[in-house]
Amino acid sequence: MPFKPHEDMEWPISLTRARAGNEDDILAVALEALEHYENNAIDDSEFLADKTKRYLQEIWSQWLRFAERIKAHPEHTWLALCIGSDEAKARCRAFLESYVRTSMVKRPCLGVEEWQEVRTVNCAVTLEDVWAALVRNADENVLKRKRSEDRERAHLWSLRYSSRDKGFRSSPAYEIGQWIPQLALKLGLSLKQLFTKRETTPEDIILILSTLWSRAEDIRCSPSTRVAFGCSIILGGIGGWRPKSVVAIKYEQVQFAWVRDPFDPQITRLAATVTIRHVKQRQNRIQRGQRSEVKFSVTTVPCRQLCLLTFWVSRALADNAFEAGFTTSGQVFRAEPLEPGIDYVPLLWKSNTKERFIHSISYNTYWSIWNRALFVSGLRDEDAMRPYAMRVGGGGRLDGSLTAPLRNFILSNSTEVYEHSYLPIHLNKDLMKVAYRDKAGQNEEMVSMMSRAFLRRDPYAPVYITKDDFASFEKRNDLSSLRKQYREAKDDPVKAQKIKARIKYLLDWLERLRIQEVRKEYFDEVDRLRAQGISTHHLRTTQATNPRKQREVVGSTVAVRIGKLLDEDVAPASAATLLLAYLQEISEREVFPQEQITAHECQPAAPSRCLLCNYTYANVSSLTRHVRRHHEDTFHESFDCPECQRNGEIRRISALPMAWSNHVMRYHGKQHTPNLWSRPKPEREGKRKCSKAVVTALGKRRKVEDEPGKGEFEWKGEQTPEAHVGEEFWVTGRCYDYDEPYLELSESGCIP
Repeated sequence: MPFKPHEDMEWPISLTRARAGNEDDILAVALEALEHYENNAIDDSEFLADKTKRYLQEIWSQWLRFAERIKAHPEHTWLALCIGSDEAKARCRAFLESYVRTSMVKRPCLGVEEWQEVRTVNCAVTLEDVWAALVRNADENVLKRKRSEDRERAHLWSLRYSSRDKGFRSSPAYEIGQWIPQLALKLGLSLKQLFTKRETTPEDIILILSTLWSRAEDIRCSPSTRVAFGCSIILGGIGGWRPKSVVAIKYEQVQFAWVRDPFDPQITRLAATVTIRHVKQRQNRIQRGQRSEVKFSVTTVPCRQLCLLTFWVSRALADNAFEAGFTTSGQVFRAEPLEPGIDYVPLLWKSNTKERFIHSISYNTYWSIWNRALFVSGLRDEDAMRPYAMRVGGGGRLDGSLTAPLRNFILSNSTEVYEHSYLPIHLNKDLMKVAYRDKAGQNEEMVSMMSRAFLRRDPYAPVYITKDDFASFEKRNDLSSLRKQYREAKDDPVKAQKIKARIKYLLDWLERLRIQEVRKEYFDEVDRLRAQGISTHHLRTTQATNPRKQREVVGSTVAVRIGKLLDEDVAPASAATLLLAYLQEISEREVFPQEQITAHECQPAAPSRCLLCNYTYANVSSLTRHVRRHHEDTFHESFDCPECQRNGEIRRISALPMAWSNHVMRYHGKQHTPNLWSRPKPEREGKRKCSKAVVTALGKRRKVEDEPGKGEFEWKGEQTPEAHVGEEFWVTGRCYDYDEPYLELSESGCIP
């Protein structure tokens, strides 16, 4: 109701209460609203998502066409079904069977027939969903109108069926739903889900990210898409959120800030608060709680592949998004000590940036790169995972670390749903240990590793078909015919483009079918040879290239080299600088000047292997993290070296982590040696005097052979002039205070 000036000068003193003003004005508002709603009934479809609306409309269209073919009235069938008509039930059952039997499509094949019919409905779950959608349409389009016409018997004209909640067991709709499994058996549909519910572990996530960068030439995408996919994977691993919640994050969902370090007040760290908005929420719902989104904070982490801030800083710099005008990563990561009493300084975004995306990738592209990364990594077809595995794995980690209510809040579901849908069938727990306790030994790590999907992967599995395979496709009648039509359609660009798309579709299908055959033959052969102890080196095809002509992808070689540096856990500012150049599509020569390319960078790094559990890791850094995280209990008492035992020798290792590092370095090689040597325990205090003993220890070091029965290296230092005695320095508690090799990779002021 528009505001009207009050003529009474005393109105500010005697204020009018709500809905107690001029009666004529109130009546006018009421009549206007009444007229509007009399002509606009409540439409339940307003609350449905667009995807659900399209699905319901498609199923209803199929029903209308079916009724027209059998010359039956599409609405009378549902009215008859409400009163239990057997004829109506027969029509509905016939529709469901015809829906399956007419779902045949023609697909290319490698045989002489070239094309074959394939049924697209193969699971009984699909039929349940179709029936639920059909009943819902009937209730909305037919029975709702009948209830308004026959109000005395409105309760009779109602049908309900849900494929998830199978209530209303006495209704005719439920009777047909109960019959669907019999139809499935008749038509050969599976009563089970057609995929295996698996979980991704942190090691699996790191492997996917490593493959994304190290095999960039085999995973073709733009720099922005590659970074966005990596960020989506990292986020999904943190909280197990649905992919659509993490594939597109706006700047306004991320708040960067400089924060005072809680352990050392003189250090300022970069942190971010992230808002994740849940999907699968009912539209236009009145919220009496705050469960539609969740906020959490992150900072830099030592593993650069998992450092979300490093990727986001590079993206923000590429978009010139900072209100402060930052242009280099050093300006963002290097912060001066904060003012006394100030613990938080927000780094704001420009006003025209907030609604833009700090990373964005379409759901279909996310699926495509996910499948490609798993394929290139060497995962077997039977071990293939859906992105859903990220949610299962994330939920499992939350369940083991947090309370059930907090887990449910983060995942946005209930305990009942979690227990029903988020437990993988391959358990990662040692049930022998649970059942027989100490008598079952210490096999938890081995049992946990056995549940990993990537355990059976083979990085040497073929990725491309051969040129001969590709050339053989041109001999097919269908492809030859399409080539001829394309040549004849040169004067019709629209028709030529359609034929060209058809040719690409056909080649894509044939290539997919052929590489599936090649990989199956490869895995069968290597499994047979390895079981006999025979080398499979002659079967490796890692140098194979794509026989199809492809446009060059910008920055693929730069991405490979960045991936190697991310594996080495370089400083965040350095990594962000390289990623910024990659996003800006700067040439490799400018990003990596030739004089800075070392032999180490040019040669592929040898993989590191954990000699305790015999699992391979990308580098020593990953190996060290694994050993510190999973094998700490191994060093509580002396033990025999497993690798020596595999080689037919016996060597006893002292009960110290550094003894294991010494032994592996001496007998098995540097690339398999985790960095477990002892370091001084960090003191979280401010300044302290540099003692003479510390200065002496900073001299040149030389390694001496470890003596039998001695568990660690001894370092003999040659004294240098005591230039630092009495000086003050900061003890931050960071690992690089004590690790000199790390200082070579770090930059001043960078907090990893």
